Amino acid sequence: MLKGNTMRTYFFAAAALVLAGCSSEPEAPTETADEFADRIGGGDASSPDAAPSSSLDAPPPAPMAQLGAPKPVPTKFQGVWDFIDGNCSRDSDLRLEIGANSLQFYESMGTVNGYEQPNPDTVILNLAMEGEGERWEERTRMSLVDGGKFLVMSDVSGYGSGQGIRRKRCS
Repeated sequence: MLKGNTMRTYFFAAAALVLAGCSSEPEAPTETADEFADRIGGGDASSPDAAPSSSLDAPPPAPMAQLGAPKPVPTKFQGVWDFIDGNCSRDSDLRLEIGANSLQFYESMGTVNGYEQPNPDTVILNLAMEGEGERWEERTRMSLVDGGKFLVMSDVSGYGSGQGIRRKRCS
């Protein structure tokens, strides 16, 4: 049998070993950042021919071709639209209000500065956009479908996916 002091010594030694095994210190990395980049195919980032490592580093799309002079948006496109499941209230994220010369989105606004109408139910607009302290130019295709009950919008400027967002007309 162990005496009190000896037993206490063993107890503290065992506790110290347990705590050492539970250390929250991170292990040292086994590879450098350059080795990691090479491993995932990034190559030499300092090379002028290196591909961007993310879409955030990608160069902006080429300048858009000019559209015709701005014209008022046709009346049949004007009004308030919202996502199919939206409630048409002002705080709906995908609510859109189309006026004669502008589009008001949830957190941004676009002023028409170029116009093309390939057919009676489709317009392509160049928009000078501004919102959340930023300014940019965007090209948008708007098409009326199902007799004008729905509006399909898609970004054709190269920034977005190009997929259309279907909205319903609000009363």
